[in-house]
Amino acid sequence: MNSLRILLEGNDDQRFIDNVIVPYISQIKPSMILTIKYAEERKVDVDKTIQKLDAKNHKYILLGDYDSSDDCITLKKEDLIDEFNHLNKDVIFIVKD
Repeated sequence: MNSLRILLEGNDDQRFIDNVIVPYISQIKPSMILTIKYAEERKVDVDKTIQKLDAKNHKYILLGDYDSSDDCITLKKEDLIDEFNHLNKDVIFIVKD
């Protein structure tokens, strides 16, 4: 079974995934989507999770919030990479409301 892990920050992101992404993806290809709220975890634990996902070749993305204090999306991605050492820039998606 194909599955996708989504690392997200909090409850707003969870509602978005549950109400928009899951129904959309389910129409295209039935799959299982697992979410991980990384903002509630210790940084070292999130980094270990990323390493495990990479080691097992699991598909995953990380959603980051674009805050008004952020200069640009590229810098936000770089901040996340600095925060989580094993994070690949290609799996980061910045959400702007």
